[in-house]
Amino acid sequence: MSRVKSSTWTRRGSRLALRWLGWLPFRVVARLFALLSLAHLALEPRRLQGALAWAEAQGRTGLGKWKLALTLMSNRGYFTAARTIGAFLDPEQMRGLVRLEGREHLEPTEIGTILLSFHLGPMFATWTLMAYRYDFAGTGSGHTAGLPYRLPAWRGARTSTYIHWPGTGEAARAIGLYRIRRVLLSGHTVKMAGDGMGVEIFPIRVPGGIVSIKSGWWTLRRLTGARVIPILEHREGSGFVLVACPPLPPPAADPEEDLRICHAALARLIEEQVKRFPEQCDRSVCMSTEDTEDDGPFDLADWTIRDRDRGQSEPIRGRTGEA
Repeated sequence: MSRVKSSTWTRRGSRLALRWLGWLPFRVVARLFALLSLAHLALEPRRLQGALAWAEAQGRTGLGKWKLALTLMSNRGYFTAARTIGAFLDPEQMRGLVRLEGREHLEPTEIGTILLSFHLGPMFATWTLMAYRYDFAGTGSGHTAGLPYRLPAWRGARTSTYIHWPGTGEAARAIGLYRIRRVLLSGHTVKMAGDGMGVEIFPIRVPGGIVSIKSGWWTLRRLTGARVIPILEHREGSGFVLVACPPLPPPAADPEEDLRICHAALARLIEEQVKRFPEQCDRSVCMSTEDTEDDGPFDLADWTIRDRDRGQSEPIRGRTGEA
């Protein structure tokens, strides 16, 4: 069988499997994925070794270490199921699955807002915010990142737009930042990952690894004066909780001082999150400092992006290494 035919049958099989899973209760599918994640350890023992190392770094020993490691792997399968089966739930069903806390921090203001998420748990924020009908723009470069915006059952919950950029290189990052910047300057809300886009501006060290905080959101904070609201997620029983935290302090005039303020504020939040939910931390923190890659400095001021709507070019001014 040719590779093309094999790929076609694989896609068809995946679609049929997902449709079948869509008829099952969410909790059944989630537990199935959790069991599959544990079974996968037999095929990739390196994952188990990494999970055990993470558990040991949290101060667990003996049976406690094994329990945390296996729960970590089980939760990864559970979270994958949640993101997958979300395509078959409507907004009302999603609201029954996820509780939203800190709504008072999400009230609209006259300035733009960045909802800053992290790869520390379920990674369910886009579905949740859409289900609760918040007006925001999602961001990303992957072909599946904007999935909720394309599903028929979610069209009624689509209150905003999705900002996509082509790829992950320097030019693509500059295009993405420029598009997001325009939305923020219009006073709208954008959701983006604090540990996703750009080069590292500072690491947040936790037992057993780091969370590498990237510069994309901070560049936009400096360029637009947008308020930044960290959002954190965790599993609670068979459901999930999304917490909107208090906004970070307004941008300081001095960039270095502003960076220190952001570092201190985010470090407190992330260290506490890892301490409370070590069995839910995803790949962002389950790595050593030596495993972290940095794709080098990037000067946003070097790029001039064409504004197609106005037919003119506009340089984006930024501090060296911000993008």
